[in-house]
Amino acid sequence: MGIAAEAHNVKILGSGTDYIVLGHGFGTDQSVWKHFVPYLVHDYRVVLYDNMGAGTTNPDYFDFERYSTLEGYASDLLAILEELQIESCIFVGHSVSGMIGAIASIARPDLFTKLVMVGASPRYIYIIVNSSHWIKNSLWVLFILIFNYLFSFSGKVFERRGLLWRIWAGRAEPAVRCYVGQLQSVVLWVCSAGCGRRLGVCGGAGV
Repeated sequence: MGIAAEAHNVKILGSGTDYIVLGHGFGTDQSVWKHFVPYLVHDYRVVLYDNMGAGTTNPDYFDFERYSTLEGYASDLLAILEELQIESCIFVGHSVSGMIGAIASIARPDLFTKLVMVGASPRYIYIIVNSSHWIKNSLWVLFILIFNYLFSFSGKVFERRGLLWRIWAGRAEPAVRCYVGQLQSVVLWVCSAGCGRRLGVCGGAGV
């Protein structure tokens, strides 16, 4: 395995001749496919990987500038395919990975024979909102709800002001910053796809 494969916990299973690559959705990792893979391994070589920031990927590899857009994740996908010398594949993308696969296939159409999108959407906001202030506040409510869930689930005490301040100031723990960065890349995609590319709406997160 090369650098990209190691960084993304790449696993190759199966004995077929054609490749099928499985991309997981936001908030999950490659284990989400565990009940699906047994149906594929007899006919395909199945490639599993984690998007940067998911699963057990090293948070030190997470670059906030690179992953501020979905193009960063698409570049990772292409790097994996090139490193594994996969000349063509069927790509199955769940949720945001559907869009990651679409972006990657536009950049390198020769590497993809088919795209299968599961629960994917090119647009995540279906109402037109004129107030960028409302959008920004609503997105931070989403951050708070997610962290409330994560910290209560892990049994840790969630101290809102302290943690949110560290996030805004860019001083949060690596794993927290990594997760926020992943969420921010989705948020930026939301704003660009659903709100006319007003990326400044979400640009002040400080992470």
